[in-house]
Amino acid sequence: MKKLIFAFTCLLFAIPCRARIITVDDDGSADFSNIQAAINDSNEGDTIVVADGTYTGPNNRDIDFKGKAITVRSQNGPENCVINCQRSGRGFYFHSGETAQSILSGFTVMNGLAAVGGAIACQGSSPTIVSNIIKENEAFMEGEIPGFGGGLYFRFSSALVADNLITKNKVTGRGGGLFSDQSEQILLNNIITGNAANGYIYIFSSPGWGGGISCQRSTIMITNNTMSGNRANGISVPPYSGWGGGIQCGDSHLYVANTILWNNSPDEINPSGTTFEVSYSNIAGGWVGIGNIVADPCFVEPGYWNHYPLDDFWVSGDYHLKSQAGRWEPASQTWVLDDVTSPCIDAGNPGCPLGDEPSPNGNRINMGAYGGTAEASKSPANFRSIADLTNDWVVDSNDLRVFVDYWLRTGECMPSDLNRSQSVDFNDFAIFGLQWSYPSALEPGITYQIEKCNPNSFRSLATGQGTETRFSVTVEGSYIHFEDMMVANCCTDKLGLEMTVEDNLITIYEIEYIPGVCFCICDYPVTAILGPFEPDAYTLEVYEYHDGFIGSTTVVIDPPQ
Repeated sequence: MKKLIFAFTCLLFAIPCRARIITVDDDGSADFSNIQAAINDSNEGDTIVVADGTYTGPNNRDIDFKGKAITVRSQNGPENCVINCQRSGRGFYFHSGETAQSILSGFTVMNGLAAVGGAIACQGSSPTIVSNIIKENEAFMEGEIPGFGGGLYFRFSSALVADNLITKNKVTGRGGGLFSDQSEQILLNNIITGNAANGYIYIFSSPGWGGGISCQRSTIMITNNTMSGNRANGISVPPYSGWGGGIQCGDSHLYVANTILWNNSPDEINPSGTTFEVSYSNIAGGWVGIGNIVADPCFVEPGYWNHYPLDDFWVSGDYHLKSQAGRWEPASQTWVLDDVTSPCIDAGNPGCPLGDEPSPNGNRINMGAYGGTAEASKSPANFRSIADLTNDWVVDSNDLRVFVDYWLRTGECMPSDLNRSQSVDFNDFAIFGLQWSYPSALEPGITYQIEKCNPNSFRSLATGQGTETRFSVTVEGSYIHFEDMMVANCCTDKLGLEMTVEDNLITIYEIEYIPGVCFCICDYPVTAILGPFEPDAYTLEVYEYHDGFIGSTTVVIDPPQ
């Protein structure tokens, strides 16, 4: 009898501990009509599923996990489940020692307003924040204290932040997208775009710090992220510039890998006494580190700031990488082919796992937020070799030096670990030897980007710069970087660049399609990457629709050192 009573007592205490599925729907057809009530009723291990809809009001903002190891997720993804804070608080507040088992997933958090963490604030907590859209939130200046973290704020926290879109957030102070203080973060496969850190005046003037990310006394690992169009703004009196359009950190350690930082303003990275270890990343303006490149990433549709006299706003883009072998089109849910291939494809750390990248994938992870995911752009045949450890499009003694540096070492994501066994040995050397002197790209091609119309400058026509000095050309390895201000009809619905190569003559044509009569002219900033080319001297000629022949110059491709 005593055994029976004991067993029954154990069963009685065990029942409440079983994980439950708790539902939330604001139309009253679920267990609860608001998110906070569902959390209050939950126990460790429970999952709260929130139905599609827009959630507002006191119990759907400033949401508190209360230290519980629970999952709060949407039913059908962030596009369908919105937490609208209505500028009356933030979305979520973690402050009770939450761990990685406290998971927030699948929400759009918008219109948050707070002094720290406009959308999400973490203090002394380490939750998992995955697959959310964090947009249009703000951290404001409170008295003489600047705001911190327009989107996310971390203090004494160690969170995983993965697969999120962090966009259009702003702060009067530091960290338009994210701010970290005395914390450790892992940022994986996030798109961080169009965030702004604005300057402020209180007794003294200060610029905005870290349009995308700002941190102090922190350690952050940034892997396979895309950061573009973030900006750190100055203030008008005096005219300061902001610090760190992409990333600004002080007294911290940052590890950046397989990441694209492009078109952030006024700069991509502002170190400010921070140790930055950057590898296998595409950084506008360049950055010292193994496998880093400087090349137009060929986004499908980069976002941009649309300027108006009294205000401006961020126009969202598509940051999938163009590919001649196929890239994912979210709108149609199909794979489409482009006429160019991004140099960021197959350019990530060769020792990192491929994750869910579809075939063909070149047996090498892509840079950027979609690298290692099911939406990674596909690889053309013979595009880039897995043994091209320096990302200069050829396997030679430079790559051998890198390979030897890792000989007999063990660990994850080592560039020389070509079979990804977490050790570098003769098996990896055999793979390397088979690729020796193998050029990754067989034919020279052109990738280009044409920026938005500038109807006010008329630089090319007004100054009459129809000469060879109008465009600029630089050489990086076996590639030619070309820049010009293209003059074209502002009613044009299609612009383009074409290239022909005949012996040692390279010809670029700036193409304009005119659909009808239009009485205005725009300047379009143009950048292009040509190549790869064999070592030699080449003549480069440029032609355009209005002026015909623009000019020519001589370009020399030096042999690899």
